[in-house]
Amino acid sequence: MVRKKISRNEESYYVSIKEPLETRRHILESTKKALMSLQNYHKLLNIRKEKLEHIENLRQSIKELSYLNVKLLQKLPDYNVEIMNSFKKSKKVVKSKDSKNKENRF
Repeated sequence: MVRKKISRNEESYYVSIKEPLETRRHILESTKKALMSLQNYHKLLNIRKEKLEHIENLRQSIKELSYLNVKLLQKLPDYNVEIMNSFKKSKKVVKSKDSKNKENRF
C-alpha cells in the first residue's frame, strides 16, 4: 500500500447535512438555553453576594445593639428581684361594671 502525503488542501472535506435549517435551529436553541442558564447563574451569584452583605450588616447591628445594651445596663440602677416581684403580686383587682350591678340588685 502506498500512502499519499496529504496537503493542506486535501485535509478538509465536506459532509452533507440533512435538513440544515432544522439543525441550525436546534443549535441556536441550545445556545440560547445555555446563555439563559449562564444568566441565571450570574443572578444567583449576585443574590448570594447580596445575602452575604445583608448578613454582615446584621452582624454589625447585633454587635452594636449588644454593646448599647451593656452600656444601658451599666447606667441603670441595681434592683432587687424580690421587690419587683412583690409589686407584681400586690396589684389590685379591678371589678367590672357588670359585677357591681349584680351586687346592687340584691
